Order: sequence, then C-alpha cells, then structure tokens
Amino acid sequence: MDTKFNEAYYRISELMTTLDYLGFDINDPWSIESINLPKEIGYAHGATRMVIWDKNNPDYVAKIALTVSDEKYCQKEVELYKAAVEAGLESHFAWCAEIYCHGEKSVYAMEYLDCDYEAMDSESYQWGYERYCAEENLNSEDEDNKEAFENYFWSSGACDELVLDWFEDKLIKPIAAKFDRFIYDHDISDLHAGNVGKRGTQLVLCDYAGYGW
Repeated sequence: MDTKFNEAYYRISELMTTLDYLGFDINDPWSIESINLPKEIGYAHGATRMVIWDKNNPDYVAKIALTVSDEKYCQKEVELYKAAVEAGLESHFAWCAEIYCHGEKSVYAMEYLDCDYEAMDSESYQWGYERYCAEENLNSEDEDNKEAFENYFWSSGACDELVLDWFEDKLIKPIAAKFDRFIYDHDISDLHAGNVGKRGTQLVLCDYAGYGW
C-alpha cells in the first residue's frame, strides 16, 4: 500500500470511529443530521454521495454512497482515477481510493480540495460570458446580451459544456487535448461547477463519476 493510502486510511478510520461513537450509521448517512455533531466535523452531499471531513485535519474527506445502489458511483470514480494515472492525467483528478468495506457499503477517501461552489460557478460563468461576447462581437455591458447568455447558460447541457471548456482553458494545449479525449473516451458527464475544486490555484475535478447511468 502506498503512503497516501496509509495516511488516508488512518485519518478516515479515525474520523469514522468518532462518528460511530456519536451514533452515525453508514447504512443511513442522513443519520448525521440527527446526532450531536462536533463543530470541527463538516459534511456536504450531492445527489448520490455524502462527504464528511475533519476541519482540523482536512487532507482527506470520507465519501459514502447515500444508498447501496449509489455505490457504483464511488467504485466508478476509483476506476477512473486509476485510468487517469495510466494516462498521466492524475494531477487533474482528485485522488481517491476505497478504504474499507462495511456490510453492503464501503467508505471511500478522496483528497480534500477547496470546493467553493459559488466561487467556481461565478468564475466559470464570467469566463464563458466574456468568451461568448468576444466570439459574437458583442458588448459585454449590454443587458440584453447578458440575458441571452444567461438563458443559454442554463439551457440543457450548456452549463456542463461551458465548465469543461473553462477547465480545459486553464491547461496547456497538448494536455487540454489529451484531457478532453479522456473525458470523451470515459463518458464522464455532469461536470458542473459544484464538481470542480482547487488544489492551490490548480483546477481539479472532485466528482467525476457522472450521473444517471
């Protein structure tokens, strides 16, 4: 086992032991809302998984499927990270691994990133709007143009496509092309601003298992 896995295993096991003591049930992740959670423990959730972390040691987060059927998303993410390593693209994907199994569900670990949804959404939106105005030769101060772009942005699939373009714009061209091909070949979808974080100043995907498959 590598050093990162060992460190994550220790940190996440310690966190889960604390949660177990408090009455958290991995088979019912929503039980976290009914226990007396210490202020140093944070949690958030999406449509299929919950992440929990120790604010005092935020190097890793525990990632737990909300239901047994949602386990497939955690497993898929681990497989995709390994594929990213083989492709030499791992720095653009948050490290993750299965830590241990608990009945029908497992506890997974992922590296902690700065995931500020509002900041990511605002940054990607502004980048997209400026590109839109430049490509269409439009005045970015015109309210009609702002409204037209907003309608486009929230149309089906446009938001995810723009976020991916914004992400790739931050990469050097050869890597961007390789990254784009990887996303396409592995059918990675649902890449909205809430699934992007930062490692320092670098954009990193933190939820790349897709959704609805």
